[in-house]
Amino acid sequence: MDIRVVIDASNGMPDTVPVDAIVNEIRKVEIPREVLQAIVNAIQDHLINTMCGEKYSRNNQDFNFKRYATKENRTLKTELGAIRIKPIQVRDKQSGDISTPIIGYLGLKDKQRVAASLKMKMANLATSLSRREEQEYLLDLLNVKVSIGTIQNAIEEEGKLAKEKIKENCKGITMDCLFGDESKSHSTKSKKNLIRVVIGTKTKTKGVTPITVSVNEKWDTIGKEVKELGVVNDDTVLISDGQEDLIEAFDYIKLKQRSTPHIIRRVSYYLWKHGVSNEDRKRFMTPLTSAICTLRNSVAKHLKDKNMHRLEWRINKTKEELTNIVDLLRSEGYGKIVKFLENAKDNAITFAELALTERIIHDTTNPIERVIGGISGRIKHIWSNWSPKPLEYLLNICLLKWCDREGFRKWQMGRIPKSNFSISAEIAIKINFNGKF
Repeated sequence: MDIRVVIDASNGMPDTVPVDAIVNEIRKVEIPREVLQAIVNAIQDHLINTMCGEKYSRNNQDFNFKRYATKENRTLKTELGAIRIKPIQVRDKQSGDISTPIIGYLGLKDKQRVAASLKMKMANLATSLSRREEQEYLLDLLNVKVSIGTIQNAIEEEGKLAKEKIKENCKGITMDCLFGDESKSHSTKSKKNLIRVVIGTKTKTKGVTPITVSVNEKWDTIGKEVKELGVVNDDTVLISDGQEDLIEAFDYIKLKQRSTPHIIRRVSYYLWKHGVSNEDRKRFMTPLTSAICTLRNSVAKHLKDKNMHRLEWRINKTKEELTNIVDLLRSEGYGKIVKFLENAKDNAITFAELALTERIIHDTTNPIERVIGGISGRIKHIWSNWSPKPLEYLLNICLLKWCDREGFRKWQMGRIPKSNFSISAEIAIKINFNGKF
């Protein structure tokens, strides 16, 4: 491959040439796109010659096909830029059928205008950029102009595939812990969209496994869906912030752990709502915080020194301290807080009881909070209004990507067809200056 470069310096070269200026000029030349264009043209020429013989050759009657027509130029947008294909049609001499060999040979659909790899790129970018920002990005860096509708179509196609991939990843595995949480987003209608997410973790492997994400679906429906996936067993622990409808939807999971920071914050909030002063709140919050935090520290300590007898003593002590706090609240007439804490206190120490068998689980909802935080950062803008289905497509891509970025990259790359050929090039660059320094 010989590349001849002409630098026009007819007006004289400047005293200095910043490297960024050279880079910008090279980008304008679009060498990768030109190479792709040349390869596609060469493939079509070879393909047509193989099927129909050389153009204007006298021996073309020996071939089963003959050239029929040339269709209008067709633009194909790729990661290297937009190229123009001038498809040549051929006709079968026996059947009379007309076909366009280059379209099928390149693995394109009849009206496809965007390469599959670029669609993946667009769907990937959509997890962090708005559609208009993505338009600008593709135009600035790849010199590819796409419409918002094209981006949305790419998100829809990739979102459906991502949902299937999430289900596929759940086959044959059971989770040690299951996390569920919800968030809201602005909607195209008056009522906000309700986003609900479920993920799982396994003690022996790092990271989290996405299980499901849905928009405006009830927890009961989600609970049934998760049960059908077969990702839970008798040892699975449901970890949540205490949403009643979530807990009821997963009533088939016997082991439950309430997020301990949520318990502390919720009691503090209820006391504040009752009009309790900051000083009076300390009478309740100090022993509650101390009991829970001391238990957390004891679990960490005794998992190292294996002193399970002492850990068991601490668990019983914490139960006693929580009961005393409930009695104190009841004696002062805070019935609503008493009801909440009585329901929460038994599930607040599950992580410690499992530690007696040297099983380590979270006592917080941090894994799901990080996922929900990522979702909020992407979709919660005052000017972003979402329809349920497009939002769900995007969230499936987000969930699959954010839970396992390396796995997501491999999944996308694995869907690009492998070629049985290679392209190599020896580039000899000749630079001529049209002018003087």
